[in-house]
Amino acid sequence: MPKKFTVPLLNMEKALFEGVGEYGVPVIVGKIKEYDTSTKWIPFNYVKSNKKDPSKMGVHFHVHDYQFERLWSAPDLYIDRLKQYRYVCSPEFSIYTNMPKAMQVWNHYRKHWVAAYLQMNGVNVIPTITWALPQSFQFVFDGEPTHSVVCVSTVGTMQTKDFFDNFWMGYEEMKKRLQPTQILFNGIIPEDIKDEVIPLERGYELFGGKVYNKEDMVKHDEQKRKTRERQMKRKK
Repeated sequence: MPKKFTVPLLNMEKALFEGVGEYGVPVIVGKIKEYDTSTKWIPFNYVKSNKKDPSKMGVHFHVHDYQFERLWSAPDLYIDRLKQYRYVCSPEFSIYTNMPKAMQVWNHYRKHWVAAYLQMNGVNVIPTITWALPQSFQFVFDGEPTHSVVCVSTVGTMQTKDFFDNFWMGYEEMKKRLQPTQILFNGIIPEDIKDEVIPLERGYELFGGKVYNKEDMVKHDEQKRKTRERQMKRKK
């Protein structure tokens, strides 16, 4: 049983896990080796209102952080409900590229604390893998399982070619370090990996149904540049 604090403090009164790496990140156990492709997915903020059979569904966190901050603040309120779902991804607390490193590490730690706590209480967790710039690779894979099903998202991260390139570096690093058995995917799918990932599904609608390549992103950047130039001319 994980150690606990005796007074309430940042969830450490609930569990204090023996972590790994420089920052003592709690470990997510890779229990799922093969994914059931019949699974239908909803974001966490739909969990309380969901009327469909949760045993055939998964829960992801590819939404704004404020939609699931409550899972960190009061995790025990959601344990019994989340245990009913086939899969629950680890919560993707944001680690934006322009965040101070301390905040990135803290959000990575929180993701892993919540996931480990959910697993300890019988929730079937799939690890969500996230990263920022290459400097973050020194800690963003701490506590992640190897040879397991994982989930990756490009939601809100593919606006420019630079974001595209950064995603690609992290994706390749993830594969090298974690060697996942299957990769679930939510968001825009880079063309080069469309045959090696499994898009998340919501009913019959694909979350990850749009495929982009690097040339698409270059065109997108150029269109945005021209739009900005037109806007600047109007202001003159």
